[in-house]
Amino acid sequence: MAPRASSLLLAVVLAVLGAGVALAQASGARAGTGPAASHEVVAYWGGWSSDNNRFLARDIPADRVTVLIYFSARLDPRTDTCTLTPSSGDRRRNIGRRFSADESVDGILDRRGRKVLRGNLGQLQELRARHPELRILASIASPFGSQELARPASTKQRRARFVRSCINLLIHGRIPGKNASPGLFDGIDIDWEFPQGPRRRRDFTLLLSEFRRQLDGVGGGKLLTTATPAAPQAPSHFQLGKIHRHVDWINLMGYDLHGAWDARTNFLAPLMLSPGLPDDGLTIDDAVQLYLAEGVPPRKLVLGVPFYGRGWRGVPPGAHGLGQPVRCWKRRTTCPAKHPDHPGVAFFGELADLYAAGPLFRDSIAQQVWTYDRKTRTFWTSEDPGTLHAKMAYATALGLRGAMIWEISQDTDDSSLLNAVVDGLQSAP
Repeated sequence: MAPRASSLLLAVVLAVLGAGVALAQASGARAGTGPAASHEVVAYWGGWSSDNNRFLARDIPADRVTVLIYFSARLDPRTDTCTLTPSSGDRRRNIGRRFSADESVDGILDRRGRKVLRGNLGQLQELRARHPELRILASIASPFGSQELARPASTKQRRARFVRSCINLLIHGRIPGKNASPGLFDGIDIDWEFPQGPRRRRDFTLLLSEFRRQLDGVGGGKLLTTATPAAPQAPSHFQLGKIHRHVDWINLMGYDLHGAWDARTNFLAPLMLSPGLPDDGLTIDDAVQLYLAEGVPPRKLVLGVPFYGRGWRGVPPGAHGLGQPVRCWKRRTTCPAKHPDHPGVAFFGELADLYAAGPLFRDSIAQQVWTYDRKTRTFWTSEDPGTLHAKMAYATALGLRGAMIWEISQDTDDSSLLNAVVDGLQSAP
């Protein structure tokens, strides 16, 4: 288990909490200024929120984000190469949909023509034209448990071919059937959840090395990042002491430390261990200290924070629902169903009104909030602006590179969580 944070660090974080919460409440709905120059504010955008017009590229607050990562590319198993169109739905979302003037970033109806790049990628190009300082990366995904990248990462020849195909597609913008779009992305993010076994662990390092080599060959300072878990098992999946040498930074996924799979309610993204909860090594501080001990420099770590919450139903009333026995994983009907495909998950934008109605409880050690409805026996927990201020104070106190957000469309309409991240990075001592 990673060592606990020093009492001095804990004192620093708690000392800024009072001021941080007040600042978060005061700034809650106002538009934040741009991020501090010395910190990255990295936001993932899945893009699927555009399918029902809930959140489009035009809605991205690009003036408060330094790097946007678009969840875009997958492996084509037929050719072991990169693809933007693993399904017809992905094709329409990524490159096919024709956005109306009201829907588009530039307020102009997308052009017709079979070879014209449309879809979210066309909209992201328009977004960057309006915000030239914004860097946009393409995330290449191997979703949880899929091991999609295992085969192309398995030999030197396959790695070179796969990486070359990704750079041709994502950096040079050579999309089959479309006009070339040079400079489509400013870099690549690898999201393999997670390499299994010693061989794949080593192959992942070699894959990152090959990406670094070929991206450097393109020139122009192309970025390479990767997303890794905040869990004690991280070293068994990743050679942490080696991978940081090949990437610009690591996006540490400081969330999903607890959820529907647990036998008791707990916090989604606890900063530190709150007394009375099980000491399972699943806190953000445990993870950060582990990564530092493995040799990852602080400036190579970006702290990931969730813009969503997790909940349970049928929760006993003790301790306002915290730490109580549940059976959500085995009996999915006991998971609140804000999103049927993801039981027990709600966006912060959906929880904000619930929190405002109260009661709202706050843990100043874990830096999490939660609410509990005794009548329905429903428990929800997440971040709020105050917890994010404290986490930004923690990140800056340790010299981390900044913050990462999953996922930008899950915020409130007035970007209250994003404002808290940006303000927290600017105001932290």
